[in-house]
Amino acid sequence: MILSGRSGGACQLTGMEEIWRRTKGDPRVLIAILDGPVDLSHPSLAGARLTALGGPAAACHGAAACGHGTHVASLIFAQHGRGPLKGVAPRCRGIAIPLFADDPARPGEVRPCPQSELARAIEAAVGYGARVINISAGQPGPPAAADPRLRRAVELCVSRGVLIVAAAGNDGCDCLHLPAALPGVLTVGAHDEAGGPSEASNYGKEYRRQGIVAPGLSILGAAPGGGYERRSGTSFAAPLVAGLAGLLLSARLERRGYLTPGDAREVQVALLKSAAPCDFEDRRECRRLLAGRVVPLEAFDLYLKGATHMDQLAKHSPPS
Repeated sequence: MILSGRSGGACQLTGMEEIWRRTKGDPRVLIAILDGPVDLSHPSLAGARLTALGGPAAACHGAAACGHGTHVASLIFAQHGRGPLKGVAPRCRGIAIPLFADDPARPGEVRPCPQSELARAIEAAVGYGARVINISAGQPGPPAAADPRLRRAVELCVSRGVLIVAAAGNDGCDCLHLPAALPGVLTVGAHDEAGGPSEASNYGKEYRRQGIVAPGLSILGAAPGGGYERRSGTSFAAPLVAGLAGLLLSARLERRGYLTPGDAREVQVALLKSAAPCDFEDRRECRRLLAGRVVPLEAFDLYLKGATHMDQLAKHSPPS
């Protein structure tokens, strides 16, 4: 089911202005959003290379799912200069795959989505050529509880060089969600304005190995109908990281001219290795920050440094 740093607008991630001077994304990098429907008529998305599976007929119906999907999409694709938002990767191409709808039996709530349907949506995103998949949703459970088809869909992404970025969940406990806890997924939790862990953000041993935290408190995003609103939760931390991953891939593509299946894994490693480690005196609280806080500029530089190193190795390696 759907999961439910305050700033003056712009983008909630620090250091983005420097990165945007290098790249704002490349349309050859496709980011898929598996979420609720998106209000593509929102002013912040005017000019975005964002399409919805199903076309205009898949537009927003109902407040809960559409509000969530529109907010998430705007954090990645909001066009700069068209309002108070600056999407993280405004020039990347995007596809919104509607996965959730309002629950007619529970006004204001979203109807749960079976894991098999999530798996089909992941497979569809891979088929459309996605390089990054954002999933701001999940169901409670450890990796062993995953539907076999969902597990296979995640394994497909790993083998094809597609990075899944998934929200950690908002139960505020040492507890896991799927698909965030599956091997190969980049898990994203939430931190507050001061860099401390969000009380609602989930944590756990698997998350500390494969997860980072990003701003997730009072995040400004687009609302259906042309407005803006603030929302909190790991659902809104995840797309910030997904957009950043899209920028890293874009920079490598623009520099090297092509991407390989290994690039997605290297993005994940760069984000994890560059994360700011916990500096709390109470070390017990460190588990809530997973592997650390995302540091966009350091991740960007680390990733491109790795690209330069590998290019040099390729140039000097003997032919096979």
